[in-house]
Amino acid sequence: MSCQHAPSSDGNPTEADSLVIKVVETSAAGKQLSELTKFTASGADVVEITIKPNETYQTITGFGGSFTEASAYLLNQLSPDNRQRILEAYFGDAGARYSLTRTHINS
Repeated sequence: MSCQHAPSSDGNPTEADSLVIKVVETSAAGKQLSELTKFTASGADVVEITIKPNETYQTITGFGGSFTEASAYLLNQLSPDNRQRILEAYFGDAGARYSLTRTHINS
């Protein structure tokens, strides 16, 4: 799900502010970021989310994924150039920009 919001010049939301929400799906059936539904701000089922940038409840250390024993093995089977491309796709500035990974204890 992605959301775009342009608040007023003072940073506080107003009734006139616009909000665009897009829900996408990626699936094994081949869908890649396919848009599912368009939403409008009408009807009784509207959900209101208030974002308060000055209120912090937790700190995000980073984002990432996991490396299984199988994925580490397969990564090691690639040529150095392909291995570098994959690692750049995960950790590089032009990629997903992961900052954390996890692995199980036996890897």
